[in-house]
Amino acid sequence: MAVSIPEELRAFGITSKEFVEKKRGLAKSAETEVNDNDVIWELFQDLTKKALSYEMLQMLFWNMAIFKDKLGQNSFEYQQKSHKSRLLDLEQKGKTKVKINATGCSASCRKMHNLVLPLEKALQNLPVPNPKCEATLYSANTWCTSIYLVAKESEKESPKLPLAVENVPELPPLVKSINNNASDSADETAERDSEQTEDNTMGWAIATLTLCLGLGLLFFSPWAGGLLVAWSIPFFPPLMLRLRRSLPFLKHRWERW
Repeated sequence: MAVSIPEELRAFGITSKEFVEKKRGLAKSAETEVNDNDVIWELFQDLTKKALSYEMLQMLFWNMAIFKDKLGQNSFEYQQKSHKSRLLDLEQKGKTKVKINATGCSASCRKMHNLVLPLEKALQNLPVPNPKCEATLYSANTWCTSIYLVAKESEKESPKLPLAVENVPELPPLVKSINNNASDSADETAERDSEQTEDNTMGWAIATLTLCLGLGLLFFSPWAGGLLVAWSIPFFPPLMLRLRRSLPFLKHRWERW
């Protein structure tokens, strides 16, 4: 029978099958029957550990906050985590200032409306969400609707900034993208190919120069000219590659100063 997945979780691609598998896994280690809400929460937690970006964390924590508020639980910490993720995402994108927008929020929040502050200070103090906010959503618990907007570089910082909140929560580390790893490998491969091309070019140049000198000396000193011609032949890249395969000491690269 299909399980009804909350919209807040379904938005991230969680299916009924994954729900059932998670519930079975939790039931093995639990002494009592596992509540569906506990399963949903564990699935949310799993997603936060797999997030590749702060933008993803922002959406996850916001949906976790909504889920807790629907259950009548205090969701303020997850509102904080969502807003902190938003600020870190802006920081990664090179933004340096933010502006508080408290339109439609409570009276205490509107006192901060249009305040401009350094992004670094916003991360440190995290004035939004406002712990003194009187707004609510599904329950009687605080649901602050104030947000951070990107401020223009020309906008001056407000002289009086909001006080820091008592507790600023920590966020889980982001998962390193597979694409980043592939990009690193591609860069290393390109570097090796570049070095190989440089070596081949140098090999052809030296071998060709030695051959030309040998041919020129044949008219003046057949013995010396013949020696140079014979010396140049093994150093042409195709022949050198075969020699390196058969003579291990030739595999070492010469250092060029």
